[in-house]
Amino acid sequence: NKKIVILLIAVFLLFEVSSSLAKVKISFYSWMAAEMTSGGVGVLQDAEKKFERLNPGVDVDVVPLPYEETQDQLTLMTAAGNPPDITTIDVVWLAPLVYMGGLEPLDKYMTPELKNGMIPAAYNDGLLKGKLYALCWNPNPNYLVYNKDLLKKAGMEKPATNMRELEQQMAAISALGPDIYGFAIQSGMDPLSADYFHTWLWAFGGEIVDEEGNVIVDQKGAVDAVKWFKKVMDNGWSPKGQYIREIRILFSQRKAGFMLEGPWIAGILRGLGMKDEEWGVATIPGSPVVGEIGYCQPSHHMLVMSKQCKNKDWAWKFMEFIISDPETTQTYFLNTGLTPVIKDLYVDEVYAVPLVQVAFEQMKAMKKPNVWSSPRYAEAERFFMVALQKVMLEGADPQKALSECAQNLKVLFGAY
Repeated sequence: NKKIVILLIAVFLLFEVSSSLAKVKISFYSWMAAEMTSGGVGVLQDAEKKFERLNPGVDVDVVPLPYEETQDQLTLMTAAGNPPDITTIDVVWLAPLVYMGGLEPLDKYMTPELKNGMIPAAYNDGLLKGKLYALCWNPNPNYLVYNKDLLKKAGMEKPATNMRELEQQMAAISALGPDIYGFAIQSGMDPLSADYFHTWLWAFGGEIVDEEGNVIVDQKGAVDAVKWFKKVMDNGWSPKGQYIREIRILFSQRKAGFMLEGPWIAGILRGLGMKDEEWGVATIPGSPVVGEIGYCQPSHHMLVMSKQCKNKDWAWKFMEFIISDPETTQTYFLNTGLTPVIKDLYVDEVYAVPLVQVAFEQMKAMKKPNVWSSPRYAEAERFFMVALQKVMLEGADPQKALSECAQNLKVLFGAY
């Protein structure tokens, strides 16, 4: 009977709509769902499906959000009253987002078991003002990534362990051809380039501001670092004005000997057509100032929850799931190179590889730039990159350029 069939279909559709409306909905925005070359898109889709199977009453919506847009979009969406329930953030964005007042403190959700199971440094980097505002998803140091073939062609067996050796290797690799660079150093106008440049500031004892927030960018350590940078650029050992994505492409084209990157680079280089055996990783070269291993800033992928989230308990359960589920974290590592934050997961032999071993060694020399403590860190870092641009493109004197930068920073911080 046609009427009966129509009635059954209507009942079925009504049941489906009612079932859908009854479900708890959680939104999760992440650039790892947007980075097609990263290897993480499919893993996140599978993680979403697995969590929903384990929790039939929950509907997780994983939404791609490009890295470059995440901080601004999260800020705008929070101000407009419609932020994602969960968002992936870079650890450097934590302070401004907390000061804005849009993040939910996570202390009441954190159990002693989970806290004790996390890598301590990664847990601590989610703290601000004595409260936990971000849950570390992947503990990411930056380290030295090198092209094995270019290093060999330049007559070197192993990557540099100190700044003196690094200069020699940069020069030797650059001499291999007019379109080959020893080291692709980020030097765009963006704050991310300034974040990475802290490795070189620290190598010479420099900082943008001290621990109390006083401007010291025009003092000897920073000046020495920028003088070194000028020499690198003047000698043609690095391309000028390159952003991180341009550097990755250059490296994948076998035109750069070194770059600074984190564990995510494994998935990215595969996506760009480079084989795992073509490149390696090492700790950052040391210096008389820092010792055997050079410092890097943390580049953790963190998960934050919005204060406006309507289903906070379920949002937390998904956050906990994605950082601790053995199957999900292992597949994520194999596809992206990003390592888990839970210590016990490393008993699996899949993690017994140089990529992980070097990461743990580099974590021993990892610290936050002092400027990150300011909610105006991004503006401060842009002033610094303007100074580097003047040195790099106009041949400005490093001391003069940094003195101008210092004056601008004092006005910036004084006006806040």
